[in-house]
Amino acid sequence: MKFKVKTAVPQPLVKVWQKFDDQLLQQLTPPYPILRLLRYEGNHTGDLIILELDFVLFKQRWKSQVVNFKLDNQYIAFTDQGIQLPFFLSTWQHTHQLEQTSKQHTIITDEVEYHTPMLVLDYLLYPLLFCLFLYRRPIYKRIFADKVKTQNLTGQ
Repeated sequence: MKFKVKTAVPQPLVKVWQKFDDQLLQQLTPPYPILRLLRYEGNHTGDLIILELDFVLFKQRWKSQVVNFKLDNQYIAFTDQGIQLPFFLSTWQHTHQLEQTSKQHTIITDEVEYHTPMLVLDYLLYPLLFCLFLYRRPIYKRIFADKVKTQNLTGQ
């Protein structure tokens, strides 16, 4: 299964990229399951990210490795691939794309491809996983909001 979620933010590419770190990952995490970031090496090829998902009754380890990193003046992308996944996933690949569309605007794209041990489970998980990535949109917008305050028409 595959899906994409795009979010436009009013910041230049370089400012968005500067905030793509472990703190952003923790802010993008939904309230459930409880996520503990055990290791975060970065977003470049070879870097590891290790998470623990706490479902209250049981815990699952999630280990991903960045397998691809691309950079140019208008575009940055990196892909993390699951190498140790929760039991309900058999494959996971998440590509993060940052594309500058103008001097002050960037589009963040989360592209996810996953499979489970059973095709029916692929379809059952789709709405949940898609919503988990939709959950990120208002957070991206808040974090990358244009901080410039404009004066009102009276000059006050």
